[in-house]
Amino acid sequence: MAHMIENDDRMAYRLSGGHPWHINETKDLCVGIQDEATDLDLFQASGLAGWKVIRMPLLVQGMHQPRPFNGYKALVRSTDGKELGVCTNDYTPVQNDQIWEFFRKFCSEGGMRLETAGSLCGGKKVWGCAKIAGQSFTVNGNDTTDMYATFSTGHEPGYATQADVTGIRVVCYNTLSMVRECGDTPGRFKMSHAAKW
Repeated sequence: MAHMIENDDRMAYRLSGGHPWHINETKDLCVGIQDEATDLDLFQASGLAGWKVIRMPLLVQGMHQPRPFNGYKALVRSTDGKELGVCTNDYTPVQNDQIWEFFRKFCSEGGMRLETAGSLCGGKKVWGCAKIAGQSFTVNGNDTTDMYATFSTGHEPGYATQADVTGIRVVCYNTLSMVRECGDTPGRFKMSHAAKW
């Protein structure tokens, strides 16, 4: 399952950009929307709306009863209590609606259109990807590459909030990994979860 879209993940994409490569395996988890749909419609369809990441006390089983595991918290999804990770007390979750609203405004001001969004690995990683208008190029008359702005964050330690400009349309774990791990690209923004959004 290289796409890493699990049964409790969702992703949305604009139909005009084409179907993701994994659509046959994940058709119940992926929602194609029309071009007329708003950015809010895309956000709602992606499954990112309606849940928050909360920090809860982490307990360990002592000799007689559970006790707090000092200095650490459990990260869980508010809707179903799904565990997302274990963090230190310094970790500050970035909520889906916070980054989405920022990215939506950023795209609106920059003349970009949101193309894809979703969660991976059971909600541990989330992203939004926008097509940058007028920034495509063609090689040999028939091979066109579009440019995208991608904004992503993790709801687990070690996966910073990051923004990138790329020629990759993010639709799964593979494509998100290519964007995030392709070295320091010009214009990259990165913020640790030790900082407050």
